[in-house]
Amino acid sequence: MSQSLLRKQRWLHSRLSESKEEGEEGFTLIELLIVLLIIGILLAIAIPTYLSVVGSASSRTAATNLQTAITAADAAATANGDVLPTGKALLAAFNNQGDGIQWNSGAAAKINTNEISYAEGGNGQYIIFEAAGANNTCEYAAAVYAANVVTQFPTPGTYYNISTIASGSTGTAATCTAAAPPAITSGWSQNSNTLGNS
Repeated sequence: MSQSLLRKQRWLHSRLSESKEEGEEGFTLIELLIVLLIIGILLAIAIPTYLSVVGSASSRTAATNLQTAITAADAAATANGDVLPTGKALLAAFNNQGDGIQWNSGAAAKINTNEISYAEGGNGQYIIFEAAGANNTCEYAAAVYAANVVTQFPTPGTYYNISTIASGSTGTAATCTAAAPPAITSGWSQNSNTLGNS
């Protein structure tokens, strides 16, 4: 009986050994670590690129919205004898443009939205617009309809500016409104290439 039992035990042992060798198809720890390392490297490359593209798109949206605001102001001024209407008449003229922009008189515009903050000046002779850009920036455009209304805007036309707000702010800080633009004396240019590059 011991012979028979020994044969059965050897047979069972050989069968278990064969099935164990055939079933060893898992990954080693080294292989798993290499895969994780490759995934980490790819993420290190992809995430900054993605964030850069998103920031660039946000700045371009702000610049496009400001150009739309300037066009809306020009249309409102043309319809009103080359002077902007004021108050509710101005807001009504903007809303009638059908451009999808949300107009906020003096309130801060939010990042990644179609909001434009605006502040009237000089009894319809100029207006300043603000849109929140990327990377803690505020982008501004001023439409000026009369000469020397503000010393820093000597001729009629469109002026542009961009400013940085406090680090950690969301782009809706009180200082990021058309009512509180950067010092009118600095940085204003009639070159629209200033916008959309933050």
